[in-house]
Amino acid sequence: MNLGSVEISNVPSVFLLYLPKADAPSPAKRPPAWQSLGLGLKGLAAKAAIVAADTDQATIFNEFVKLKEKSGLYGVMPNVVHYGPDDGIQKTFQATLALPAALPQGDYHIAVLAIQDGAVSTSAIQTIDARETGMPAWISAMAFNHGTLYGVLAVVVAVIAGLTTGILFKDKGGAH
Repeated sequence: MNLGSVEISNVPSVFLLYLPKADAPSPAKRPPAWQSLGLGLKGLAAKAAIVAADTDQATIFNEFVKLKEKSGLYGVMPNVVHYGPDDGIQKTFQATLALPAALPQGDYHIAVLAIQDGAVSTSAIQTIDARETGMPAWISAMAFNHGTLYGVLAVVVAVIAGLTTGILFKDKGGAH
């Protein structure tokens, strides 16, 4: 049953926040400057434009975030960024980013922020290109660019798989 529609704009399709161990995602443990910088999901909520009739916008945004978190496209992951030794001039860091399987193809911006004394002291942005490669890319290209051939090959593969299964398991009780 469709009870109405909601339009949410001004939000990214993917929002994954990777934090060091010291910056746990609990609001009680965040410094007050954290929220004033507009970081995290609360920062997204402040920027989101929600068009809905007769509904609490905070509730809609919370449900939107739950939906995105369930698909792995939104989240806050603590204890992912690990710092190296501080040599007095700079401190190195390392993070392994786990991208969700549901990630749509496209260009994504990874922003790295260094926060010192409640303010962003340094930032860098790197763009990555998320594309299918190998066999999944070939199958996708075949399906979209050569639909008839793809359909014929799919039927042939299904028939061969069925015949092979029938041959392998014919002594195990027959066909199903």
